[in-house]
Amino acid sequence: MNEGREKLVILGFIGVVVLCLGGVGFASWLGEKNKAETFAKERSDNCMRGLKEKAHYPSKVAFLGQAEKSDLLISGRVEFMNGFGAMIPFKYECSFYLSSSALLKEAFLRPDGS
Repeated sequence: MNEGREKLVILGFIGVVVLCLGGVGFASWLGEKNKAETFAKERSDNCMRGLKEKAHYPSKVAFLGQAEKSDLLISGRVEFMNGFGAMIPFKYECSFYLSSSALLKEAFLRPDGS
């Protein structure tokens, strides 16, 4: 009976160790995912701020979509409301200094003719 109990204790200990390692791995993975989402949001927010500074009449802004073209460039479409209340469509691109940085280098706006 002692042998059976020893095996059960060893199996229980191994099970606890495996659960702990799995929990640590999951927590690490979840933390990395959150960092990536936070970084992408920070870049997007910096881009939006830069575009609003470039616009001549940013009383109301509607961002219609955004895509990452490369590690240094994101682009999309935006509409700004002019003084008459009409929404004017633009295409935009935001470039960043480094692929690992959210620091905005330049924001470009051009009228969207489509």
